[in-house]
Amino acid sequence: MNELPIIGQGKPCGECSLCCKLLGVQELQKPPGKWCDHFEAGAGCSIYAHRPEECVNFLCTWKGAPFLSDDLRPDKSGVILFTTPEMDRHKIMQMHVDPKRPDAWNATKEIRTLLSVLLTQGFQISLTIGTEKRVLTSKTVESVKALIEAGIDVV
Repeated sequence: MNELPIIGQGKPCGECSLCCKLLGVQELQKPPGKWCDHFEAGAGCSIYAHRPEECVNFLCTWKGAPFLSDDLRPDKSGVILFTTPEMDRHKIMQMHVDPKRPDAWNATKEIRTLLSVLLTQGFQISLTIGTEKRVLTSKTVESVKALIEAGIDVV
């Protein structure tokens, strides 16, 4: 995992619909952190064929990155990772975490490895957990490495 390609929509969503909860959709006046009014459990988006451009253009990193395991599917991991062409140019990755699982962003070795790769490549991670927002930078990686070297569990 030397470089994280920001790619298309290779994998199907399957039963995942966490984006319908965590992300805001301006065109629908849907705030972040609230289930979309058009989401139907077990059926998905009731307006899928006519969904807003914001939804059409959303690129879930898990879907487009073949090297990310099924364990990192957002509904399983509690984490949605994504970027846009503009954010990618500025090396910014968005990470939205399900507030019901606030520690999910740092809960598994695979997520920590992915974060480490992104941060060491110079990406900044814009981390959102409910209404709380943080920015993770490469200095965060050095802090985590120091904790691990000191024998402190960071999970």
